[in-house]
Amino acid sequence: MIKITVLIDDTVRRHGLTTEHGLSFHIRTEEGNVLFDTGQTGLVRENAGKLGVDPGRFDAVVLSHGHYDHTGGLPDVVAASGPVDVHAHPGIFRVRYAREGGGRLRETGPPWSRGEVERLGARFRLNRGPAEVLKNVYASGAIPRRMPFEKPDGKLVVRRAGKLVQDWIRDDQALVVTRGQDLFVFLGCCHSGLINTLDRVSALFPRKKIRAIAGGLHLLRAGEERISKTVESLIAYSPETVAACHCTGPGASALLYQAFGKKFVPLVTGDTLTF
Repeated sequence: MIKITVLIDDTVRRHGLTTEHGLSFHIRTEEGNVLFDTGQTGLVRENAGKLGVDPGRFDAVVLSHGHYDHTGGLPDVVAASGPVDVHAHPGIFRVRYAREGGGRLRETGPPWSRGEVERLGARFRLNRGPAEVLKNVYASGAIPRRMPFEKPDGKLVVRRAGKLVQDWIRDDQALVVTRGQDLFVFLGCCHSGLINTLDRVSALFPRKKIRAIAGGLHLLRAGEERISKTVESLIAYSPETVAACHCTGPGASALLYQAFGKKFVPLVTGDTLTF
């Protein structure tokens, strides 16, 4: 069995829970408990308690990429869990920015230092390539960018040689759970592009089928052409469940519902999925 509990998403329907811009999933399998991303504040710990998820029992934490809304709650998580392995790409610590109006730059990286969370008990397991987190649970590692329609967000930048250049967010990765011939793919913000990500997962597990995907699809600010091509390409994968939240956006969600009907599931804080 695989059970997913949405600890943090941008929206909420359930009374008594609080929400923020960000994402965090608790993923429970027979092999253990994994926290996938941590939202942007300690709210992840508060919601976990209200949803019956014990933050002291996480066997591993996986960070999808180094943005504040996916990493900010890590100090609170580690303080509650005690020493725990934190799987990530080494690029998560990079200083990065978003361009805002008037040419202002807003820092978008983790709101903590590596040393700070290591002192609390974080044991970073940094890999550029795929890595086993628990038995049958894997981090994908860096995702090649091959689809021409899945371009990076032009507002996201880093400094290189004193100049602001495009941030390709090379640290972006997915989490994959395997069950027999089935693959369950979990996405943080999918900055690499959904189809690039699924192509990477298929290459890592060539004889298995992607049965379900869940998470942020990063289509909120995408144009109609990109959304249409993404949905068209996703149909070819024929997943049985497409569960979307966070940065997916209403336009993309509407097209996904048209394409997948009851197979499309909009997720919010407090929701659960069981496979």
